[in-house]
Amino acid sequence: MRDFPPYQPDPAFYQKKPTIDLDPRKGVTLGGKITIYCERLHERRDPNMSFYLQRPGNQTPDVLMQPRGDKDEFFISNASWEHRGRYSCTSYYLSSISGNPVISEPSDPVELMIIDADLPRPNIAVSPSRMALEDSKIIILCWTNILSKIFYLHHRILGRNLRSVKPEGNLAKFPITMSWDFAPDRPTISLSPNKGITIGENVTIHCQHDNQDRQFCLQKPGDQLMDECTETKATWGKFLISNVNREHAGRYRCKYNYSHRISDPSEPVELLITDPDLPRPNISVIPNRMAFVGSNITIQCSTKGSSKTFYLHKDGGQIEPQLMESDGETATFSIVNINQSHGGMYKCSYRRPSGSSISSETSEAMDLQVVDPNLPRPAISINPNGSVPLGGQVTILCVAQDGPAKFYLHEAGDPMLNCSMEPKWDKGEFSISNISWEHQGNYSCSYAFYGRPFVFSEHSDPKGLLVSDPPETMDYAQVNNIRFAIGVVILLLLTYIVTSDYLFWKEQGRKVVLCDISRDAGTTG
Repeated sequence: MRDFPPYQPDPAFYQKKPTIDLDPRKGVTLGGKITIYCERLHERRDPNMSFYLQRPGNQTPDVLMQPRGDKDEFFISNASWEHRGRYSCTSYYLSSISGNPVISEPSDPVELMIIDADLPRPNIAVSPSRMALEDSKIIILCWTNILSKIFYLHHRILGRNLRSVKPEGNLAKFPITMSWDFAPDRPTISLSPNKGITIGENVTIHCQHDNQDRQFCLQKPGDQLMDECTETKATWGKFLISNVNREHAGRYRCKYNYSHRISDPSEPVELLITDPDLPRPNISVIPNRMAFVGSNITIQCSTKGSSKTFYLHKDGGQIEPQLMESDGETATFSIVNINQSHGGMYKCSYRRPSGSSISSETSEAMDLQVVDPNLPRPAISINPNGSVPLGGQVTILCVAQDGPAKFYLHEAGDPMLNCSMEPKWDKGEFSISNISWEHQGNYSCSYAFYGRPFVFSEHSDPKGLLVSDPPETMDYAQVNNIRFAIGVVILLLLTYIVTSDYLFWKEQGRKVVLCDISRDAGTTG
């Protein structure tokens, strides 16, 4: 039985639902054997992935399927009436990054039909005759000597049910328009890998249809010489392009033929090739990368040269890439009325010339952090309270009303994230040892929930950290006098070096910081 703990959704994984199939497809007789298969097409099976068999609308617990090569299977050795019905499957794995379980969308359902040899076989006929012209209309009649609730019409070559109807008495009528119902379905086409293909790499184009034993052909519109075909016993054909170059870029379609009929071409798929020789674009945001809910921002992408199309991408696949034509070196993407969904990592790329399937590499990633004033502000405290002696230790605590969350510590005057605090569900801690004068100042904190790592609360009220001289005993003061005398001699020798170093760092605006701003801000996702 499946027992999923709370999980972190993965939109990219969730959208790739698995496929389910039966062997044999037409059904199974009572007491017979049948196998249910589940797989993720065009993907090598991850050993950490599991498949669960489900029965929609049925209270039966989900069943863990058994791996068999690139597929998982569930074997029924003695089919009974209880096995009939609709089945679907779901893929599941533990993320190697977060450790959280991730689940896919359920597959399209498949129906397992039980064949009862004791039931009388139905009769079938065609009206007006078994010979029909293209675009003509016919009626297929099915009947039996016993009352039936539903009749199914099967296609012998396709090996699947075309439709079902409720009978009038014991007679079912299936109206058919030949040019529509029996034209071959369009295949589907896909790429593997489906993005990030660079010049010199290999790519495989898959053409798929539900049935086996057919010929698949690959076409590139505009290329009259491109019509490569392959025979296959599987439900898809593979076309390998090795060492891709600029000439391979473009849009592809595929088709198949069976029983002397040729299908319509598939929808096109674009083979987008990344050219590393093109300069990478730059990305920036105005006014800054921390925006309040309801505000407006502008994302700019730029590179040298003209006549290009810029594309804005958001990691995680939450939005489709936006495009902007540009005759200059910069394209501007405006986001108005910011909300929580706009938070995330953004990149941009461009194509030159416009409309081509040759792309630059994406820019460096830029994180857009959204501040939501509707989130309760955290509270900050410093322990010990009051002043802390030089060389001492202090712990700064940030508390939210709920969790789990990540917490961030800020220094006064710095609107961006300074550093991460150690998270403890609804609390964050940051310890400073060996306190110095540079640590004195005002601090605040903020948080972001783990499920929304780019959505932040407003800063807490500031809290001051005071630093004081350590208390001295008489003996300690005497020792200090001796140390001072020795130090004077050493100080005279090092005056020039110390003074020069001090002036240099003063000019550079030197400041002691608690942690690496760029490092911690970049790990908020």
